[in-house]
Amino acid sequence: MKKFLSAAIILIMSFAATASASYVDGYAEDNMLDDPSTFTDISVGHLNLRAINSAVQFGIIEGYEDGTFGPDRPINRAELIKILVHAYLEGSPDPQLYHNCFNDINQEWFAPYVCFAQEQGWVEGYDDDTYRPTNPVNRVEALKMIMNIAIPDDEWPDPTDADLAVDLPVDIVLGQWYEGYARMAIVKELVDGQHVTQDSQSRVYYYPGDNMTRKEVVEMFWRITIWIVERDSYGQGMAEIGCVQVANPEMENYTDEQKNEVLYQVFEMYGFDQAETEDIIGKYFYDSVGDAKLEYYAAEKCGPGVEYDNWLFE
Repeated sequence: MKKFLSAAIILIMSFAATASASYVDGYAEDNMLDDPSTFTDISVGHLNLRAINSAVQFGIIEGYEDGTFGPDRPINRAELIKILVHAYLEGSPDPQLYHNCFNDINQEWFAPYVCFAQEQGWVEGYDDDTYRPTNPVNRVEALKMIMNIAIPDDEWPDPTDADLAVDLPVDIVLGQWYEGYARMAIVKELVDGQHVTQDSQSRVYYYPGDNMTRKEVVEMFWRITIWIVERDSYGQGMAEIGCVQVANPEMENYTDEQKNEVLYQVFEMYGFDQAETEDIIGKYFYDSVGDAKLEYYAAEKCGPGVEYDNWLFE
């Protein structure tokens, strides 16, 4: 199984059992993600601490020999592909099988990762059949690589009208190959925005051509994991409500207050308080994949042939 999805499954199981005041905070506390980092340059209170600690726990990242992580260091093509492969695989590619896949990739430490990624169709070389492993990766290149690997094909939602109406940073050029990746990452809040700036005229800049940093990469994995888990919990919770409605048809005549009470009680079982319930429904109510999960779980929980009717929101 894909390691990244294994991590998401673990998170789903942990969240479902965490009835704390805060959905993500409960998981972070239980798994000590706010504890001091093993890296000497990551202090308690660092904005990416949870993401870094999580990536360490799942074996996705390693630091340098001096005990540092280098959060603000630009990530190069070799380092990024190693992280991506570690997120995908249990273990590492066999160096006896994966080597000499580009003119400048022979049997270096990164060769197995690059050659495995090439076999999977995740990376391409340049016209001269080189990979250029030490070249830095810019933000939009990294977005494409991370999202294509970390988000399974069936987890990509169709963009909603609201998504398409969002004003992107002024330096995201509409119509470019990366627009779809950038829009989804920004709209779904999958990216670290510490580098984003706003000028005196309220124009927002993302700096897509600047180098992606190591902290941005691990933060993106953390956020994608949370996003997938939240949406799955949304599907389960909404399906559960549908089952309650099927079993109790008289509930259709409930007042809005009574309907909301049902809603909050069901989502409390999945670790959400009232504010978090409203937030998760706002995020995923118009999400095509969230709807598909809802239908799947409704059939699983209520039995085949049961139609879901979102009467709570009429």
